[in-house]
Amino acid sequence: KVAAGRPDIGTKLWIPVVGSLLAIPTWYLAIHHEQQDSASFTVAMSFLALEYLVAECWFGPTINVLQSTVGPKIGGTAQGLFTVTGAVANFAPTILGFLYDAGTNGDLTDLLTIGVCGGYLLSSMCFAVAAVSNPAVPPTVLVTGSKQE
Repeated sequence: KVAAGRPDIGTKLWIPVVGSLLAIPTWYLAIHHEQQDSASFTVAMSFLALEYLVAECWFGPTINVLQSTVGPKIGGTAQGLFTVTGAVANFAPTILGFLYDAGTNGDLTDLLTIGVCGGYLLSSMCFAVAAVSNPAVPPTVLVTGSKQE
């Protein structure tokens, strides 16, 4: 429930929820396309392009909500911490590589399906929790409509 005069910025976070959920089948179809001909590569790359399009739609709304919910004095710090968090998350492919090299006795396709699709599912749940929480907007933004000190 949104307080009177308080914008519902949490609704912007439903875009990444939907994007993450749509990324699951598009990733799956990109790596599980079974035909072995030149058209197969085109189909797989088309699904991969679509996967990137829907999976990366989280960035704009997330940065907007982040910058809208922190005070004007800590916007840079919040953005920096967000970037560091993303850098740490970029170790996921390395971890999947170590798991594959460690002899998980599984197919790389299966490992990527579980790792990537599981990651998208987890991120959609995190975005949904954030969207429902409707992050607070600092009073300076509510009164002036912009971040002023």
